[in-house]
This record gives sequence, C-alpha cells and structure tokens, in this order.
Amino acid sequence: MYAGMFQRGPSRSFSSAQLSARWERVYNFQGPIVRTRHLTMPSEMLRLKITVEEYDRQHYQMVRQLVSDLIALKVHRRFRLTRRLENRSRLDSEKIEETEMHDLKNKISSIVDSNFRLDADYIQSQQWSAVPVESGSHFDDADMNRLASAIGKSGAQRLNAFLLENIRDVPEHLVLEASVDGLQEFNRTCAHFNFAICPDDLSFLVICTTYDYFVIAGSRDFVESALGTAISTARDRFDDFASDEGDEEPTSVLHQIASRYKEASLS
Repeated sequence: MYAGMFQRGPSRSFSSAQLSARWERVYNFQGPIVRTRHLTMPSEMLRLKITVEEYDRQHYQMVRQLVSDLIALKVHRRFRLTRRLENRSRLDSEKIEETEMHDLKNKISSIVDSNFRLDADYIQSQQWSAVPVESGSHFDDADMNRLASAIGKSGAQRLNAFLLENIRDVPEHLVLEASVDGLQEFNRTCAHFNFAICPDDLSFLVICTTYDYFVIAGSRDFVESALGTAISTARDRFDDFASDEGDEEPTSVLHQIASRYKEASLS
C-alpha cells in the first residue's frame, strides 16, 4: 500500500533522525485520519529494534483496522437510521389505520339506525340487495361456510366487527380473519350482541341482530353467494319464518323487516 514511501530491500538499522523523517512522511501523507489512531512512534521502533518493513506492516494493519472501524460505524448509523424510519413508518401507518377505522365506524353508525336496520336510501345509492335471514345465535355452520366462501371471492383480506349498541366491557371494534375460523371466533364472542361486519372498503355489510335474524347486504352476486340460493328463494324462506313465528299479520315486525329490505333492494 505504501510501497513508494519506503525503500525496499534487506533489513537494516536507521538513525533516529532517519526514522523520524520517514514517520513524518507517513504522518503528513495520511493527514487527520491517521492522527486519530495511536500508531507506533519512531522512538518505540528503536527500543523494540524493529525494521522499517515491520513498521510498514504494522502501519498498514492499523490503517486497515481504522477503515474497517469507519465502515462498521457507517453501517451501524445507517442501520439505526433505517430502524428509526421503519418505526416512524409503522407509527404513521397505525395512526392512519386508526383514523380510517374511526371513519368507518362513523359511517356504519350513520347508515344503521338504533333498531339495527340498514338505511334504505343507502341500499339504493349503492345498488345493493339486502336480504334478512333467520338465525339463532347469529351464524350456524352452514351460514359461516357460505359467508366465508363469498367473502373469499370478494377479495377481502380481513373483516371489521362494530358494536351497534353501548354495552360496558364489550369491545366496540374487533378485527376478524376473513375465514370460517374468524366467523367462528366472532360467533363465540359476540353471539348475544348486535354487531355489523364489513371489510375495510365497506363493499358489503352483514348486520347481526339479537332478534332472530341477520341481514346480508351487498352486490347481487355477493348476496346470492353468501345465501347459497337465489335472492327470491331466500326472501320466501324468511317470509315463511316470519309466519311460523306467529307473525301472520302484514304489520308484524318480521314482515315489516322483509318488506323494508325487499322494497329498498335492487332485486
């Protein structure tokens, strides 16, 4: 590395003045970088009786170590900067997601009334179909399998469940897997409460009530996939359920629910 700075040849002794002159050449050539290291001084060379070649080798190794240290320091600083940027990005993402979920919850509150009924104008504005379905504790196994299949076809990666009533110690927002397992976990936890389930983009909505029915709302394809049958057939089944419950009169609650969603829906 410093071949041009020293005369190569057989090992020989030098005077203190000669060694000092050689040291000054190295010291001045390297500048401030070398001055940051504790290098072997000429007086020590005389005391240890080392040759110029040995001094050259030690100096080269020290400079290499210095360069390695500087590279390691640069990598460490870059790593710390990267971690800070990643943490900042994560915090920003969490803040954005929290804001988005708050907006989505407010949207759900604005389109689902205090009786857990989906707004008819919103159904029409989205060109949705909305169909009520008989239920006991929200979903049975067949319901969950059909819903999970329809959700998978929709491309939703996850589901949000929003509480539709104010109940102490019940979470207002749950994040569910868009799968049968996610729906099963929801059923175990929330079967006795009124909830709305939707993806992040609100491309469909499932309203789970404690009044022995839930409502599937969305595009015609999604609704029929989630029902596992034609919409007209599902409406007939709900009408039969309403009649079996002793609500033969057209003004009964369940018949009103059926009529409301039929009139508001695209089909």
